[in-house]
Amino acid sequence: MWRTGMCRFGVGNWIFLFACFHLFTYAQGGEDPLDFGVRFTSEPSDAVIAPGEAALLACSATSRRAIRLAWRHSVVSPPTRDHGITDTDKYRKQLPNGSLSITEMSASLAGQYQCVATVDGVGTILSRVATVFLAEVPDVAGGPRSVLGAAGGAALLACGVRAPPRLALRLHTAAPPDRRVYGATRLHNAPPMLKLNVTWLKNGSPMRVDSARMSLTPSGALEIEPLRHHDSARYACRVALANDPQIFKTSEETELRVSAETPNVESPPRFIATPQPVTVMEGASVTFDCAAVGNPKPEITWLNNGAAIDLSDLDSRFYLVGSGSLRVQQARALDAGAYTCRAHSRLDSADHTTQLHVLTSPRVQMGASGALAARARGDVTLRCEVRGRPPPSVTWLKDGDPLSPNNHDIALLDGTSLRIQGVLRVDAGMFQCAATSAAGSAIAAVRLMVLPPDDDISNITIEVPNSTHDIFTSLVSSDQDHTLDPTPEDPDFLGETSSAYTSGPDLEYDDYDSDVDFHAAEGLDLDLDLDLKSGNASLVSAPRGLKAVIVKHRFVTLSWEEPQHKAEEVTGYAVIYKVKGSERERVARGGPSRHEMNVASLQPNTTYQFTVLAYTEHGTSPPTDMVEVRTSEEEVTHGPPLNLRGEAVGPHTLRLTWSPPVAQPPPTKYSIHYTEVDSGREQFQWVETEPATSTITSTLTGLRAASTYVLRVAGAGGAPAELRVKTPADAPAAPPANVTVVATSATSILVRWEAPPSRTHRGALTGYKVRYRAVGAAAGGAGPAGSPPGSTAGRRKADSLTTPADQRRAELRGLDTATTYQIRVCAINVNGSGPFSEWVTASTQRQELDESRVPPQPPPLTTRAGRDWISVWWGEEEGGVLVRGYVLGWGLGVPDDAARELPAHLHSHVIRGLESNAEYVISLRASNSRGLGPAVYATVRTKPPAADEDELDDGDEEGDDEDERDEPPPLIPPVGVKVIMLSGTTAVVYWTDPTLPKGQTATDGRRYVVRWSSAGGRVRSFNATDLNCMLDELRPYTQYEFAVKLIKGGRESAWSMLVSNTTLEAAPGSGPRELRAAPPPPPASAARALDLAWQPPAKPNGLITGYVIMYAVSRGGEEEWTAIAALGERTRARVERLRPRTTYLIKLQARNSKGLGPFCPPITYTTAMGKGNLYDDLICIF
Repeated sequence: MWRTGMCRFGVGNWIFLFACFHLFTYAQGGEDPLDFGVRFTSEPSDAVIAPGEAALLACSATSRRAIRLAWRHSVVSPPTRDHGITDTDKYRKQLPNGSLSITEMSASLAGQYQCVATVDGVGTILSRVATVFLAEVPDVAGGPRSVLGAAGGAALLACGVRAPPRLALRLHTAAPPDRRVYGATRLHNAPPMLKLNVTWLKNGSPMRVDSARMSLTPSGALEIEPLRHHDSARYACRVALANDPQIFKTSEETELRVSAETPNVESPPRFIATPQPVTVMEGASVTFDCAAVGNPKPEITWLNNGAAIDLSDLDSRFYLVGSGSLRVQQARALDAGAYTCRAHSRLDSADHTTQLHVLTSPRVQMGASGALAARARGDVTLRCEVRGRPPPSVTWLKDGDPLSPNNHDIALLDGTSLRIQGVLRVDAGMFQCAATSAAGSAIAAVRLMVLPPDDDISNITIEVPNSTHDIFTSLVSSDQDHTLDPTPEDPDFLGETSSAYTSGPDLEYDDYDSDVDFHAAEGLDLDLDLDLKSGNASLVSAPRGLKAVIVKHRFVTLSWEEPQHKAEEVTGYAVIYKVKGSERERVARGGPSRHEMNVASLQPNTTYQFTVLAYTEHGTSPPTDMVEVRTSEEEVTHGPPLNLRGEAVGPHTLRLTWSPPVAQPPPTKYSIHYTEVDSGREQFQWVETEPATSTITSTLTGLRAASTYVLRVAGAGGAPAELRVKTPADAPAAPPANVTVVATSATSILVRWEAPPSRTHRGALTGYKVRYRAVGAAAGGAGPAGSPPGSTAGRRKADSLTTPADQRRAELRGLDTATTYQIRVCAINVNGSGPFSEWVTASTQRQELDESRVPPQPPPLTTRAGRDWISVWWGEEEGGVLVRGYVLGWGLGVPDDAARELPAHLHSHVIRGLESNAEYVISLRASNSRGLGPAVYATVRTKPPAADEDELDDGDEEGDDEDERDEPPPLIPPVGVKVIMLSGTTAVVYWTDPTLPKGQTATDGRRYVVRWSSAGGRVRSFNATDLNCMLDELRPYTQYEFAVKLIKGGRESAWSMLVSNTTLEAAPGSGPRELRAAPPPPPASAARALDLAWQPPAKPNGLITGYVIMYAVSRGGEEEWTAIAALGERTRARVERLRPRTTYLIKLQARNSKGLGPFCPPITYTTAMGKGNLYDDLICIF
């Protein structure tokens, strides 16, 4: 058969069959939807090029077809088609791989470059715009004209190099090189580097830097400390290109004058150089210069957004240079914010805050596949995600040309994504989302392929760019298999999607030629010769009486009557509409019982064309006559006000000015809506004016400081004008809350507080300042009552301590013994200090009381009983043991059925809610960190119920009963207390307040007291305002009991149910105790062995799993230690085969699952005389 038949099937026939098959698969949507078309594999980057140097701008692209690459260049604006680089350019040549070579850099060659990739039959794409900078010396700003310093003090002279933010500066100075940071994240796009040399001039001549007293910071600043008289001179900073020192600029001279007097008087910190705001690209390094003087010399610390920066981490990108300047190496976007230089001493503290702005180059992300398919006459959304700082602006391009959205058929969604309604065949091509900002540009591409509709493929005319396809188009049969699914299995395939501007397309239609209007619905098995222009009138006639019954500016309501002739039941109606003059049609479908439809999301003042057809199971009706409807104007009487401006005249006041809208007559009444962005709180006010007023002014008061407001101003019934204004920050308006003080020793006091309400911060807090002063000695038992807060006798000058904003506790150290101190706290932000809290007093202990043992038994109790209460009081303890609190217990016939913790300064308490005529046993124990001491007991019987005539004799009790009846109901204690251990010393406690609605936080001033203690340990408490708190300073591997109670408005609830949990293990905190060595009993040789015994460590912090014994021959500090292990918890071991008559040093350490603890103090031991092999192995017997 091959010889007789197929051999006669010539080459032309084979080509014909191949072309038919290829065209058939194309018409069926068989082209690979994942074909991205063309994309760049490398794009040009920003660069800094010195004059005369050569450079290379990379560019390469990939595609399944042939690619043509070209370059564009513009000096200022982004290049366009008119800015192409020709082959005859003398200094720029395009290499065979597509890259552009610049042979000799000059000023005319600087600017913006862009690579263009074109693929015939696919489209054109553009690369990101790369900026090429000519290396030039930037402007240099000097410091003040004159600087005064004191001999022995310090001076810092700044060298202000003002480079464009797009460039990263590297100043070659005598400063140490940047620290190498390990594990730093890789930058998406590193900024170009401009390298400069910095030289300082003294009286016009280059100066020699004395390394002992002088240093240069990475920013080029000169720091001198201590100052000498001969340092008085005129200083200037010279900046030159690193590769060409002959090109330089010099700053203005600064005169440094050094006074002859050395200050001996104490003075608070004072800044002599403050950090300035800086804007850099991500990846560039920053130096904040800061220096301060004072007596005593202040210490410099740095804070970022109120939190202290850990400058001790050797792997950190933050470190100090010079005496107090901060270096931020390779700044990241998260590093942006407020940086505070804090100079503090015991006298006071001074803050200066500046801002770091980090620009991040735009990043654009589209579909991962790089290709998208859509059906003709459907909708498609090209998603584009854009990031960058500042927020970039987005433009769209199609095949390299800018695309202008018209808000009808092509519109931007959320300012980034592109929506195309009513897709046409001409929409196929390469689309690009371009993001541009002051930090650079980025661009991403996606290929849009337009597929035919799902219903009638034979009516689609496919325009094939390949000439072979054109030759055989007329030979392809139209009898194709329509049962094939033309939709590829593509996860990014959209088909006909609903639009954001119109009702959802319920009916899908095929594309149409100029002589075809409408045809059957999806899924209908129609004859291919169907006359779609007139529809199949024999099945169903056109609907009747189409009209618009409601026309508004955003929607139109249509109504019609059912067809007069119906051979089949109508299964639905379709409304087809479009903007007049546009080819992009939209389809909306309704059920057979609906004879009206609301077409929504239309544009105001726009003419639309509507037509309706009916469809049955086997065909469609002819369309109705077209109805044109013009939507109305926006329902406003005035346009937006003009020239709207806002000016902050204070932290709580804004002044608005605007001009009337263009429409006449102008409105006489305006509405102002202003909304606080953080809280969403909206306020409103009216402003009435005279018609002839050309400029309207209004003042808004009572605003929140340091808050952003969105303002909308509109004439009565008119369109609004919108403005966003931020009120300036101010000093905090409220003091810290719940300031508590407690003496921790004879020389220290611990201060705790809570942050003021957030609405009173008026800006980000940068810290807290604690002021404290001694009032007088508390001799002879005089406490705070002996020196009232208002007293001025015996006061000393107040000292100061400053903490970061994230730290709300401070320990005052180095205080006088047995002295009463007044303490208060205020909050700090960049605008200053807020009001101080009320003075609170605390007295340091009279002596370093003994806390190595539990307190002794308290003095005997004195009691008085009522019908349902018992009053208890007791005297002061003696014995020199520290008491940190009391535990008072009571019970009916037995002690400690109930208990209450009392602070150490209270020596009385009234127990209420008892039964009448009942015998109670009362106990009292003193407590400290070692635990509870022995108890003192008392047995008391409450009074029986009194007769009516006897109640007058018990006035106290009667009054108490009345008070009990008048009190509000008790508070409900917290429930659901849970404890999570984070480490050996930290736990998180959280609970539920049943009196708060679900999901609501406390705003009524309520607080919670969290109590915890270990078995036999002292009871501690913590005040919290949230439903959780973090507790620290716990002991590892210790079981604690926790409870919580609610305090509100002077009332308090009972304690919640106790919850127990054990802290995690930690390495032993102390060495073994009482290490002893002794000769072993016979038959062991005392010359060859020894027995060790010891006690476990006082702080095991876990289960002891063994000990490590270290011993060595005593050699006066040059010992060679030998280690042997003793497993388990046994505290005895034998070391054998030692040297006779030899002195050994012995020490040991404990270990648990978390590691080894410290060694105990070594002991010495000398073996007895004897004989033996000195080289025997050492063993340990248990």
